[in-house]
Amino acid sequence: MKLAHNKSFEQIFGVPLRSPPQPLNSSLGGTMDNEILITPMLAFELSRHPYDFGLWWYINQVVIKQDVCFLTTQELAEKTKMSTGKVSDSRKYLLSVGLLEGEIKKAIMELANGSKIESHQAVWHLTIPKTLPPNNPLAHELESSAAVEGTKPTK
Repeated sequence: MKLAHNKSFEQIFGVPLRSPPQPLNSSLGGTMDNEILITPMLAFELSRHPYDFGLWWYINQVVIKQDVCFLTTQELAEKTKMSTGKVSDSRKYLLSVGLLEGEIKKAIMELANGSKIESHQAVWHLTIPKTLPPNNPLAHELESSAAVEGTKPTK
């Protein structure tokens, strides 16, 4: 895949576009060769513009620390320095292409005394999937362009 200045992703960043297939469930003794690992480089490639990647990157950082991102749209907008409309648009796109998974639900907080309270406002609970499913059209497009560019890893 050619990027700015007619250079490949690998020439610009010094690493291949995607990692070679890795064992996803070694207890079963197999690999999922048809699935593409979601890495920051892949998220960068599949983003339409810097807003998509910026939102994905920030959510990824939150998920790394606490397994799920349940910040409100307003909080995400403030943290990523975007408008709430742009956060909503990018989140919708990232969910549609499989770079994010999530659902809207109310947060439940556990208090020090062990009791639980439910928030008044429902918010997105977002996570980063490990792989793109093999039937994802963008995954097929990425595979095809990587093969044309000669960056497709050997199996």
